[in-house]
Amino acid sequence: MKYFLEMNFKQTLQTTHDSFYVYNEDNLVNNFNEFLKSFKLSYDNVEIAYSFKTNYLPEICKKINDLGGIYEVVSEMELDLALKLENKKKIIFNGPYKTKEAIMKSLLNDVIIHIDSLDELNIISELLTSNEHINCNLGIRLNLSFASDSISRFGICQSEIKKILKLISSNNRIELKGISCHLPNRDLKSFEFRTKEIIKIYDFYFKNKIQYIDLGGGFPSILQEDLMNQLKLKNTNIKEFAKKICSILNQYFNNSKIIKKPKLILEPGTALVANTMSYYSKIISEKKIKNKIILSSSGSKFNFLGTNNSNLNFPFTEILNPEFKSRKFRNVDIAGYTCIENDYLLRNISSSLIKGDYIKIEDIGSYSIVMKPPFISPNVPIFKVFENKILELKRKETFQDVFNTFLI
Repeated sequence: MKYFLEMNFKQTLQTTHDSFYVYNEDNLVNNFNEFLKSFKLSYDNVEIAYSFKTNYLPEICKKINDLGGIYEVVSEMELDLALKLENKKKIIFNGPYKTKEAIMKSLLNDVIIHIDSLDELNIISELLTSNEHINCNLGIRLNLSFASDSISRFGICQSEIKKILKLISSNNRIELKGISCHLPNRDLKSFEFRTKEIIKIYDFYFKNKIQYIDLGGGFPSILQEDLMNQLKLKNTNIKEFAKKICSILNQYFNNSKIIKKPKLILEPGTALVANTMSYYSKIISEKKIKNKIILSSSGSKFNFLGTNNSNLNFPFTEILNPEFKSRKFRNVDIAGYTCIENDYLLRNISSSLIKGDYIKIEDIGSYSIVMKPPFISPNVPIFKVFENKILELKRKETFQDVFNTFLI
């Protein structure tokens, strides 16, 4: 099924909305296949665990399942969605806050629980004691800090590993499946660091005892050159990341007495979905203040940046009303609908947009809809366009959606 990369002006009007998102499934499929292929070229036993927090649009999650990926969640809400969507696939439950109810739900559904603290292991042990019919699939998130002047708050310190292994070995209903780590840094050096560090820990504590090593997420996405320059990124080629990571793993495993190389699990989010969504917003008015032309729109930067205060100019395309033939390019700012002074979708761009046109902000599939606050206006619908049809994946949010939980 072929999807349009871009809606034309007529199709934007067919949505009957001034602002909306469009999802491109072709890009997701290409990203998934290229990501997996890049790693499998050097390390044959690889599995992708998609990071729900990046974009939990059910259409995306279901497609990941169809492509052979598994799910990685960090909250009970995401766990519930994964359980609703999964098709007998593995689910990994990460995150620093897991309620007793969420842990019990995970135990009942064979979810792999990556403990973030000793307290979580104690809760698991208590639940197993009071429920003799269930077992636990366990992973251990390891604490790593890339920068010497900062300390990560996540994961288990090496000083606690022996104690945790002793507790696990004392309970035959807990099966240790693997170890994991994650760092927020998206550069190649940080991935080299985390791979080398987790191998050291594996060699000392876990050799021939676990099924997988999970290197977490933070992989970069395919970015257009202008956005790369704004972010000061030099390398977003996933093949280079795969080559570096797999060379470190293979060097160790090929020279060690390993019965079976563990599976490599990766948790990409942004790398898979950043270029799978675009945001469309209508130009509703024009004003000139001093020498600056400001085009006000029906959208907001909060629709694709969440609460991020960055002033990035994302790649964009103008969707022009074909009825207006006479146009000229001007330097303009595209302003948002909120009452926040710095709410600009784009600044200092050369544009021929006029009132009634649409602006398409591209590559906003990562941390956009999941972080859009219910600030001033509810969120807008999401569409998928294919075969000259427009399919609604998420309806526009309403007053009731925002205020139903308030006691009015």
